Amino acid sequence: MRTESAELAQRFEQTAAAAEAEIAAISDAAWAARCAAEGWPVGVAACHIAEGNRFIAGAIQRTAGISQIDPLGGEDIHTINARHAGEHAAVSKTDVLATFRENVAYLAGIIRVLTPEQLERSRELAPGRPPMTVRQLIEHAANGHITNHLESIRAAASVQSSVA
Repeated sequence: MRTESAELAQRFEQTAAAAEAEIAAISDAAWAARCAAEGWPVGVAACHIAEGNRFIAGAIQRTAGISQIDPLGGEDIHTINARHAGEHAAVSKTDVLATFRENVAYLAGIIRVLTPEQLERSRELAPGRPPMTVRQLIEHAANGHITNHLESIRAAASVQSSVA
């Protein structure tokens, strides 16, 4: 019998695999196109997705009671994202895909072993935001982070393709 955690991990892996294929297929010209929603080049947005999986893993572990470490380290998420964008302005697709694969495997491994009790635990992730359960973090943060940024990447890449 499959556990709910195993099913959640499998759905995450499916979302990630589809995103990885799309990222791998992005042309070099589109890699530098600007994503309207984020204001970042496509490559930086793809890197943000890849590295975000590690942050989301930390948020899940903290909410589930596995770790007490704050994945934000007390910093504002927007400050972290702006610094990340500057540090990764020239990131290669090869590096993004390697990081993506590593962090997807890491996050899926964490999701897969969560107990039913851990899936129900919740906490406020940021001041003023409603608490989220671990299950919601998986569904909305892990999967949603990928799909939301991928939509922006698709839009920027399609504009670049129509111009080229």
